[in-house]
Amino acid sequence: MSRVTKLLINIAKLTSELRRKTRTMGYIIHRYSVFVVVTGFVLISMVSLIHCHRDTYALPRLSLPQRYNSPDAMSRRIDTHGCQSYGTTPYIEEIFVGRCWDYQYVYNDESCMVRDVKNCSELWQLFRSGFAYRDPCNVTGDLYKDFAEAAMHDVGVDKTMFWSGTYFAAHAYSALSQRLTTLEDTLTGYVAQQLIWCGQTDDPGINYMSCNERCYRSAEEAFWGVASTAFARQAKGEVFTLLNGSRPEGAFKNDSYFAKYELPNLDQGQVTMINIVVIHSLDTPATETCDTGSILDLKEIITQYGFRYTCTDDPK
Repeated sequence: MSRVTKLLINIAKLTSELRRKTRTMGYIIHRYSVFVVVTGFVLISMVSLIHCHRDTYALPRLSLPQRYNSPDAMSRRIDTHGCQSYGTTPYIEEIFVGRCWDYQYVYNDESCMVRDVKNCSELWQLFRSGFAYRDPCNVTGDLYKDFAEAAMHDVGVDKTMFWSGTYFAAHAYSALSQRLTTLEDTLTGYVAQQLIWCGQTDDPGINYMSCNERCYRSAEEAFWGVASTAFARQAKGEVFTLLNGSRPEGAFKNDSYFAKYELPNLDQGQVTMINIVVIHSLDTPATETCDTGSILDLKEIITQYGFRYTCTDDPK
């Protein structure tokens, strides 16, 4: 049995197990839902009274960061403690540095990262220099190249997984199986995921009050574009891309990070196969499969880049 077949079987087993656990938990969730809702409402209200001291009604609400393609990924950041904050994540330096050490000694303690320890304070300074004391509308990817090169590390052969529109599915599998690695499972992605940051030319150089949405989008892509490029360049052996076949706008998008930064930067000398995996939601009609729509465009592009590919729908 090939390695690819084993990985697809593992994905199918994970899906089946998640469905079984969902049915088992259904009764418990139903029985205690009222208790959870009431308790949650009370806790949120209490914390909101403690933490919300400033009026932010005039600040523009930031929409979902492009990297995550999920309706609640941004809301978890914005609505933390019931407060509406639209600037840089509070205590971003402490969070960044803490995640950096956590990644190397707890999250990823069995990898070669521990034998090649990165200086987290130095990485923070490289990351910070990309946006601090800068006009957020003039941030480019070149400003993050030093950080991306210093933070990126090898993830191994046949372990690289890309994704588009499947954030939770991709990371549920990588977290539970530990056989495949997404960008967010590397040090580069781990320290930055779901954080918000933007700079300003005045002191303290970081804007904690309000990030201009239009400029924030551009600056966000500047960082994740460089990170995605570095992640793709280290890929070796067979790689996987997990796509959403129930997405109305198509499973493969020409403006996705995978299309713009990852696929074009795969090394023909290192990558031997691109395995496309198309999954579909249980409660949403399938819009595309391996043999229809944008997946056909993706296959053609892969061929033009000189790679071989496979494609599997909902591996069982």
